[in-house]
Amino acid sequence: MSTEGTVHVALGIRADGGLDIRWRERGGPPVQAPTRRGFGSVVIERTVPFDLQGTAEIRYALSGLEADFYLPAKHVVAVDRDMAIGCDAVAPEEAPVVAGSTEINRLNSTSILLLEDSMIIALETEDMLYALGANRVTTASTIAEADALLAAGRFDLAVLDINVAGQVSFDFAQRVRKAGVPYIFASGYGDQVALDGEETGTIVLQKPFELEHLRQALLMSLATRPA
Repeated sequence: MSTEGTVHVALGIRADGGLDIRWRERGGPPVQAPTRRGFGSVVIERTVPFDLQGTAEIRYALSGLEADFYLPAKHVVAVDRDMAIGCDAVAPEEAPVVAGSTEINRLNSTSILLLEDSMIIALETEDMLYALGANRVTTASTIAEADALLAAGRFDLAVLDINVAGQVSFDFAQRVRKAGVPYIFASGYGDQVALDGEETGTIVLQKPFELEHLRQALLMSLATRPA
């Protein structure tokens, strides 16, 4: 931490009513990119696209930290005072260690698609999936983003929120099924969700869920994979 230097924040309104925020630090000691990302920076980079459907980019330039944010017009009411965006670097807790077993090992080295529009839930679920042995967890906060990921990559499993940014994910679930990827639903409504048609019998994990519940649901879903 240094008491030298200055912070410049510039605000700009786009033609569509969205807000650009430019953060620039200058005059301090040379900046080096951290070897471990703090929880604060993760929250900032993930909250804007997940919860606000905007964009966030943080760069560690030698001359000073630089950050660019875009907030869609629906989240912009008025700018009547200076705005400051800060980041406290807090080291994340280590992911919990899960005792090994034959069943748990079936989740090792899996590639999992996570569709979740809540940044905090997405981060917690990612940690759980990695603790269960996943090799790669790719997260989408919108159905359009998830469609692009499904088309571009191969996944062993999928965890799908049902209500995603004002849309229902059942149609996307059918595309996941056609791609041969076993999946489960995750919903705050839990077993109150009424599933019919091809979704009848699909596992619905109620939020908030614990690590063991997620493990069991994934193993049951993985067992449905065609030989």
